[in-house]
Amino acid sequence: MIEILAGAFVGAESNVQGRMKENWGGLVAAFRADLFGTGDALDASIQGLESDIHGLHPTTPGGHVGIPGERGLAIAYRRQQSVPVDSQVYEQLYKMAE
Repeated sequence: MIEILAGAFVGAESNVQGRMKENWGGLVAAFRADLFGTGDALDASIQGLESDIHGLHPTTPGGHVGIPGERGLAIAYRRQQSVPVDSQVYEQLYKMAE
């Protein structure tokens, strides 16, 4: 649905039956966050929406229904927490940084 709307707004081709054209276009949308609420009320609304999304039943058994970007952020966080480095390499890097 987003592709159809974005393509129409910017005059780009759409990927109908796998025929992607060179004219992909681009759409940037900006919203005033304060129009959706402020402070604690906005935070509670966002957390409620997040809970509702996570509570949906996945189409694949054992799957997960997530929010766009959530999986990538989780991967990035795990990588920041534990990057395997040989102890000798670590010591060398540590000495170089001093």
